[in-house]
Amino acid sequence: MLKKSILMAALAGSLIAVPFLSLAHGGYKHGGKHYRGGDGIERIERMATRHAASDEQSVSLRALADKYRPMFREIGDRFRENSKAMHELSKAESLDQAKLKSLADAKGDIVADKIVLRAQMRAEFKGLLTEEQRARYKERGHGRHHGKKDSSKAG
Repeated sequence: MLKKSILMAALAGSLIAVPFLSLAHGGYKHGGKHYRGGDGIERIERMATRHAASDEQSVSLRALADKYRPMFREIGDRFRENSKAMHELSKAESLDQAKLKSLADAKGDIVADKIVLRAQMRAEFKGLLTEEQRARYKERGHGRHHGKKDSSKAG
């Protein structure tokens, strides 16, 4: 029983530590510049610049960013509230396993919501690009995790 309590406490500690460690990093490093990954809106603006968006496309891309910004903020707020609740739970004298599981499940749902929202935004973004820009977008490796090779080209 003591072993199980220690294991659950370690699990709770790691669940709480991971978000804080990622915040400590502050962002990703590309091309010698440090920037935060952000909510995806900054990425849209950078991609518009990289893919030589026309003035009309730039206006559409800004509108797209404005459309999704409050949605990403709401997800970020939910994530922070969940993290605070998990942190408070970790300070408690006894571990409430049911509450911890509930908070962990909620955090998974929040992350899933962000993944779906980012995919929707990316699909709309790609819909605003020309064929040539889409080819450049794909060529730059967007849609793959940074540092991973495209498995469809392996062989």
